[in-house]
Amino acid sequence: MSDEKRIIAFTGTQRGMSGAQSRAVRSLLIALQPALVLHGGCIGADVEFSHIARDLDLKIESYPSDIAGKVGNYETDWDHLPPWKPLARNKVMATRCDILIATPGEHVEQQRSGTWSTIRYAREIGRKRYVVYPIGTVRED
Repeated sequence: MSDEKRIIAFTGTQRGMSGAQSRAVRSLLIALQPALVLHGGCIGADVEFSHIARDLDLKIESYPSDIAGKVGNYETDWDHLPPWKPLARNKVMATRCDILIATPGEHVEQQRSGTWSTIRYAREIGRKRYVVYPIGTVRED
């Protein structure tokens, strides 16, 4: 990869990533060598992503939700406080990043899904997107 510094935002299902998704996300992070990663601090995939990023010694920022039962347990270098409304925070992260990595729980785009909503918004504003499906296939969207 080039020497340019990248900011990568992450969005994923609250149900967590499959093993294949976790392995693919780790490989993407190694290949893309981001300067900073962002996530929403939610239970499930965000927490798992944070663990992968920490294991790779990446700088991590989180944008935790204002829904108490949805906030996960993770390490971060900086939380954006106060807590955010989930859809608003997803748009901020998509706007701020160079690349979005998404791990939806489904193979087909869904309505009323924060993950898919973030993918659509990132597409709308022209951000590069990698969608990692449950079986581990990666599609540059």
